[in-house]
Amino acid sequence: MDLRPGDCTGALMGRSGMPTALSGIFGWVPLIGGLLLAAVVLWALFRNKKAPRAEVDESERGAKALREQLNAEDKAREGE
Repeated sequence: MDLRPGDCTGALMGRSGMPTALSGIFGWVPLIGGLLLAAVVLWALFRNKKAPRAEVDESERGAKALREQLNAEDKAREGE
């Protein structure tokens, strides 16, 4: 091993100049990131399930009542 006076790589440096402990971690980052992303997507899909029919019906009734109220208010304004 030839060391020149300007070399300060040290014993813990790998061939790329990166510390060997970090180079091992960076090798796992894409795998861990992909698994984490897949877990989050699956969690969101299972959490975002379809609403029960009773809730949908209640929402439809409320929307219809609101539309009727707004139409009645519009007609009242036009009659003034």
